[in-house]
Amino acid sequence: MFGRLRKIDIAIVFGTAIAATQSVVQKEDVKKVNKKTLTERRKK
Repeated sequence: MFGRLRKIDIAIVFGTAIAATQSVVQKEDVKKVNKKTLTERRKK
């Protein structure tokens, strides 16, 4: 019983960590895209 609970806790921790890193990566991607669109607008 305790071992199973421990596994679930580890899964939750890993899941939240992965979700956090993904959200950070998405924010960085959005920043890059925004910079690209800004430079393209300036060229026009």
